[in-house]
Amino acid sequence: MAGAAVWAGAAVLVLAVLLFLQVPLWGVGPRCVKQIWTRIIRCWKRGDKRVWSWSEVEPGLYVGSLPRSPDDLRELQVAPHNLRAVVSLVEAWEMKVSTSDFAHLDIEWLHLPTPDYTAPRSRDVERAATFIDRQVAFPLPDRLQCAGCSLV
Repeated sequence: MAGAAVWAGAAVLVLAVLLFLQVPLWGVGPRCVKQIWTRIIRCWKRGDKRVWSWSEVEPGLYVGSLPRSPDDLRELQVAPHNLRAVVSLVEAWEMKVSTSDFAHLDIEWLHLPTPDYTAPRSRDVERAATFIDRQVAFPLPDRLQCAGCSLV
């Protein structure tokens, strides 16, 4: 009887390990496991070493990599760009620019934490769309950024 319990426990452990290992391969799994994989991959890569870059995808709408400092955002605040709003899809621990930096620069900021290699939740997409629609009502540009997959 004790042997059966050991085998059952081992089977559960093997299934849990397989579930954990399949997440980066298939992108399917609980959000908390995806967040763990994001940290593991970033640690393995020894951080995020991408340089600050951005592109204008249409007049007044920009996508770019993760800003490394407030100076990166200041670059887009001047004419002709006139940046005034940012939607960020990175995890809080990935942010290099703080909430107070956005406030000091007078940039409206919507943070929708999304693990790497994961699509944003439907409700987050709706919040981002509402935020962008509200910003578009004024004739100044918006920017949506994600560290790994800059999306608009």
